[in-house]
Amino acid sequence: MKILILTLLLAAPACGKTSAERTQELLYKFEDDAARYSLHVDTDTLTVKFVDTIGGRFVGACAPILKEIWLVKSYWRSASGADQESLMYHELGHCLLDRGHNDNHNGPYGLPSSIMRRTGLQGDVYETYRDYYLKELFQGG
Repeated sequence: MKILILTLLLAAPACGKTSAERTQELLYKFEDDAARYSLHVDTDTLTVKFVDTIGGRFVGACAPILKEIWLVKSYWRSASGADQESLMYHELGHCLLDRGHNDNHNGPYGLPSSIMRRTGLQGDVYETYRDYYLKELFQGG
């Protein structure tokens, strides 16, 4: 019985939430963060879909015309909360803010300038400098 309980705990999604609950939480959080910068965004128009792969090494993508965000299931399940938020905000930057990629390294201490970096932003960097990256996302585009 103890082995079964441990197995169930290890298999449980991060924060005890399903993938769908976590993405919904992040959509609302994005709306709240945008509002802090006097932007109104409506995430209700978007659909988030979990897929097995997205051509090559990508773990997320936005299809603005379809109003869809695609997330790779295996990545999402293993990602930290900060990595999940960073990925979602990156894709929402494409879908709702019409932001393109920014691969410059003019951020704090020579770090990437933007969450809109083509190869993504590591969760620990995002978490440490979250205020900087949110300001850049919502005001710097």
